[in-house]
Amino acid sequence: MYILETEIKRITIGYATYREVAQSVKGNGYVYGVIRGRERGIRLKIADIVSNRAKNINAVVVLEKLPKQYSRNMIRDVRDPVLRHRIYQARFRGMVKAIEEECSERGVPVAKVDPRNTSSTCPLCNSKLMGGNVLRQLKCQNCEFIVW
Repeated sequence: MYILETEIKRITIGYATYREVAQSVKGNGYVYGVIRGRERGIRLKIADIVSNRAKNINAVVVLEKLPKQYSRNMIRDVRDPVLRHRIYQARFRGMVKAIEEECSERGVPVAKVDPRNTSSTCPLCNSKLMGGNVLRQLKCQNCEFIVW
């Protein structure tokens, strides 16, 4: 498993400020296009890294199957209006689409999984994970796999 630091958070947070500046300056379409171009560039770089790495190690890329109303589901219990807006601004579906396209170009297999119960199911044997000896640790009773 790999974790990629994308810095999309920084761009998403700064987007509100950029938008205010763009709306106050004549020709705001240019600034808006620059921001969208940065986000798109980062998405394409991430997709390229994921697909290249998966091809090099002969792996399958596993992506979450996002429902149509995924943003609404994510913000259902979020009370902070700024955080709600930022979640809406994040383009999760665009990231998934970019990764899928890069993988298909390189012949890397992609599997989409339903996210429901994935955090409580063992990735090796599909049995239920139980609480471990340490806080935030899950252990499979069947195959002894430990998840942190």
